[in-house]
Amino acid sequence: MARVDQNVFVKVSLVALFMSFAAAQDFVAYEVYNDATSPISVEVEVIDAYPPISPEDQDALPPEPSPGAYKKLKNCANKITADYAEEIYEGIFEGEPLTTDCCKALVHLGYDCHIQLVKFLLSSPELKEKASEVLPRSVQLWKACALVVDVDQSIAPSPF
Repeated sequence: MARVDQNVFVKVSLVALFMSFAAAQDFVAYEVYNDATSPISVEVEVIDAYPPISPEDQDALPPEPSPGAYKKLKNCANKITADYAEEIYEGIFEGEPLTTDCCKALVHLGYDCHIQLVKFLLSSPELKEKASEVLPRSVQLWKACALVVDVDQSIAPSPF
């Protein structure tokens, strides 16, 4: 699979995961610019929401690794909006900066939920090879957001 096709597949998979756990809504793409007048300005583009996952497609998830694992993931996914999930994905996988509001949402999500969702994504065959690079980057992203939001980073144990 070509790299571009794989990236599109991964993004669609991420969105499908969050859409299967949460209600469908519009996604917002953020571009952050630094300028002389303000530290951060944000350009917003609304993108049509993906259709909800059908019940047949929801059955395509692999068996639960442990009883209640998907319920925990669903509870975690319900704590964050799909637009922030997309922004976090781009921060982890593409090195894009997060807005302050997204950082607040990520910290509110909590470290454990963040890591559980990232590990679930990394369990897909398309992403397994990137786990050693992506998991540490996701921890760094959470810690950077914790600094922005002024949260004690010591609550973030090692995900390894």
